Amino acid sequence: GRSMRQGRLRRPLRLPRSRQHELTAMATETLFDGVLLEGYAARMATARASRATDGRAVDALTAIAADGQSRAALSRDVLDWLCHEGETPACAAVRTTARRLPDRGPRVTVPAGLDAQVLADHGLFDADPDHVVFTELATAVRQVYGRP
Repeated sequence: GRSMRQGRLRRPLRLPRSRQHELTAMATETLFDGVLLEGYAARMATARASRATDGRAVDALTAIAADGQSRAALSRDVLDWLCHEGETPACAAVRTTARRLPDRGPRVTVPAGLDAQVLADHGLFDADPDHVVFTELATAVRQVYGRP
């Protein structure tokens, strides 16, 4: 039963960033989160699906792997678009980010008290305990995006 009206607009606390700054931020985030981590997640889901014995887990992991591969491919397309016009600050930032990618991926920690075999049956295990898959992928990303 109260009367309401619009409030006054407040001035933003910070000014909007430039288009170039936004493209550069998008490019570096796309390289790390899209190309590297989505690609890695897809590879891990594929590895887990190949060892899982529960059919529903296999189906879910197969779908997750396909989604991750699709997002990694889209990320590569975005980077190609951003760098298509030649030398840009976004392209330079991608090269710098690619050269600084980590060599080791995230660890999988199994909580104490859980049966490792039951987890493995459902595809929940560390598919890259020595970080070999992550290192190979990071190296490939560096070779493609880190070159001058």
